Order: sequence, then C-alpha cells, then structure tokens
Amino acid sequence: MTPTQLARALDAGAWKAACVRPAVAAFLRTWSDELGDDDRARLITYHVVLIALDTHTTDEDNRIAAWLAVDWIVRVHAAAWLDSACICHALASLAPIVDMTTARAASAALVDASAFAIRMRDGTDPHTMGGTLAAAMAAARASHVWEPCMGIARDVAWWAARLVPRHDAHDVRAVLEISAMHLLARMCKVGR
Repeated sequence: MTPTQLARALDAGAWKAACVRPAVAAFLRTWSDELGDDDRARLITYHVVLIALDTHTTDEDNRIAAWLAVDWIVRVHAAAWLDSACICHALASLAPIVDMTTARAASAALVDASAFAIRMRDGTDPHTMGGTLAAAMAAARASHVWEPCMGIARDVAWWAARLVPRHDAHDVRAVLEISAMHLLARMCKVGR
C-alpha cells in the first residue's frame, strides 16, 4: 500500500482507531485531499503517516495542537504571502496565538493587512496556495478552535497571493509545504 492509499484509507473512524489526535487527523486528511497525485506522493509519505499514529493523548493536548494550526495560519501562512507580495505587515511579529484572547488580539493586524492587500490587488488570477491552508484550518475546526481571525487570515493570504508573480508563488508554496511539515511534527509532539 502506498502512503497515498494509506492516507485515503484512514477515514475519520480509522484515524480514531489508530489513536491519532483529531487535529492531526483532520490536518493530514485534508492536506492529502487537497494535493494532486504527484504532490501527495511526494509529501504524504509513510514517515509522515507514522508520526501521526498514537498521538491522541488528552482533549487539552488536542486543543493545544489546534491552536498551533491557528497560529501557523496567521503568523506563517498569511505572513509568507504578504512578504512575497512585498506588503509590509506585522503578522510574523505578533505574539503566538494560543487561545481566543490572543486570536482576537491578532484580528486587528489581520484586518489592516487584508484592507491593504485588497487595495493593492491588480486583477490578476490568484495562484493556488496549495493544500496547507485548508489542512491547518481543518485541524482547528476539528478541535472546535475556529476563530474569525482564521477567515480573515485566509482572505489576507488570498489577496496577497494575487499580487505575487507566478514564478514566485511556486517558491512560496514550497516554503509553506516545508513549514507545514514542521507544524505537523509540532502538533504530534504536544503532550508527548
């Protein structure tokens, strides 16, 4: 069985049976679904699936892992697209987002960045941002850690991606794929 077949075979019930933390299962399932076949084969390897096994510990650890995904969406994913579009912002320097209070505090910076990116748009087609954003959002939703700032962060990244030349968009996606792997590892290590 290939890693792709393994990831697809592990539906919600199978992930639970494999003692996989819900936030991690949602992340991997969504990322796998969002990727094309070549990217899926390259990124969703046996090693990636194996590090997810036996990660389910407590509900609190799952919430912490989900907040890691929220933090990544705002301070890494959206910030990367803004940087690539040469838009000044303060997202990467925000305090880590670990709960509703810090998420709300980040919302003002996100709204400012969104407004600026929308004003800067040039009407070009948006580039695909890969499945990393969808995967991180699924991880947060699976743990009921959905906050309006995540929707704003998604919009910020989308508008900023419209400003990035296509050849640069590929580089941003590659960096975010590596970063998403690090995020996944951090989500799996919580409570271990």
